Amino acid sequence: MDRFCARIIDEVETIASNNDDSYHARYIEIFKFIERRDHDIAQAFNDSRRSNIVLQFAVIVSHGLVSRDELQCLSPKTRETIDALSKHVG
Repeated sequence: MDRFCARIIDEVETIASNNDDSYHARYIEIFKFIERRDHDIAQAFNDSRRSNIVLQFAVIVSHGLVSRDELQCLSPKTRETIDALSKHVG
């Protein structure tokens, strides 16, 4: 989650530093961006249970938040499922 939050903060800083837009326009853009990212964070990290953890890993992988090496502790079948799902979620 920390990686995702760091990425979001970096993106917010980019939006905030765009001096071509007014402060109000930047505020609105940041607000909308945070709303979208909040949905992404919820999809990836909220309600972790055994029944949906593979799907959550797929979402996390689809956002590039975990490396293939970090998934090596999982079974080959689980990694294969996560890989397949990650192409359709996120």
